[in-house]
Amino acid sequence: MEKKVSKALNPRFKALQKRVDQSKVAYVDETSFRREVQNCYIWTATTDQNTLLRILKARGLHSLNKIRARSHLRNYRYRQMPSL
Repeated sequence: MEKKVSKALNPRFKALQKRVDQSKVAYVDETSFRREVQNCYIWTATTDQNTLLRILKARGLHSLNKIRARSHLRNYRYRQMPSL
């Protein structure tokens, strides 16, 4: 059942991910939880109009690039955010 629902929702998920990727600003965060005996992370990317959620098994840059694949974010931990 889960695979059938995932397959049906995949085109909408891809469209949503494209809108998040094209947004100028997205707030990204991850929250850990345990699923059976393994740590997992709920990643969120929120724009002014959309919120994308993904459950991933890691919290590193590889996972960040899956939730918001933008080249200027690849080194996000090492750059200081500009002041407003």
